[in-house]
Amino acid sequence: MPNWCLIMVNRRFNNIFFILVLIMMLFSILPVQVQGERSEVLETSEVIVLFEPGVGRGAENVAKIYIDIKSKTQDLFGWTYNQKPFIVLINNRDRFLKTADHPITVAYAIPTRNLIVIDYSRVVTTPFSLDTTLTHEFCHLLLHDYIPNIPRWLDEGLCQWASGGFDEIIYNLRQSALNQVSIAGNFIPFESLSSGFPRSEQERILAYEQSKSFITYLVRHFGEDKLLELLDRMAHKESIENAFHTVYRTHLDRMEISWQESIRKNLTWFTYLSNHMYEILFVAGAMLTVIGFFRLIWKKRQYKDDDFDE
Repeated sequence: MPNWCLIMVNRRFNNIFFILVLIMMLFSILPVQVQGERSEVLETSEVIVLFEPGVGRGAENVAKIYIDIKSKTQDLFGWTYNQKPFIVLINNRDRFLKTADHPITVAYAIPTRNLIVIDYSRVVTTPFSLDTTLTHEFCHLLLHDYIPNIPRWLDEGLCQWASGGFDEIIYNLRQSALNQVSIAGNFIPFESLSSGFPRSEQERILAYEQSKSFITYLVRHFGEDKLLELLDRMAHKESIENAFHTVYRTHLDRMEISWQESIRKNLTWFTYLSNHMYEILFVAGAMLTVIGFFRLIWKKRQYKDDDFDE
């Protein structure tokens, strides 16, 4: 057989072998619920995007914006991420929920599998943003690459801070769960949020809001450098308690109390009333209706009395 024939056979064999390896890798990391779905693959030098038919342009967009998102997030934390992640785009809400751990989720990351799964049908609609969501999920991969056992509240708080929002869950923009509990002081202790978040929808949203608020508090009062120093120490195997005390010169639980006090102090009655405006208007409308009803009855009785006098 001529040499050029052998070269072509070898190249074809190598291509087939590569495809088989890629398919095996995908099936080893994908959630079981989506393995049987028809999908396509887009691979670049930076990322592998698995997507459903009809989402080709979305996959191309993800591959494109991922480069910038990765660069900006690495610059923010001062770390590098040398792996090629898998990003799965599911274009059907019901199919996505079969893979998610909670019904309010629109995206999630599995760092141990180097995997991001996104409900594409939701993140391209208001109020969500594909850029923000992808930044949030990539942040999880980066943090776990350096701090595998990072507490859940710190993980979520940092990723919300890094992305500028918490676009991985569905929540009511008009109400703040944090404002609602702060008046009564019913905060969820961060210690109980270390390994996971509550299943209750309202408590889960509160856990996200608390996590973001605490990180924002640390950055606003002590600066980004202190926060990054904390993470660097944790990346070098220091416990969060020791690292926190070394960086902030106080214990984590005491800082948590200071943060809670600042929330109560900043929450005015105007803020509280603003967050409950719809409920207030509804009750006021109902009361006006009742008052109007009784006034109508009273007027009818007055008319009857006048007719009787005549």
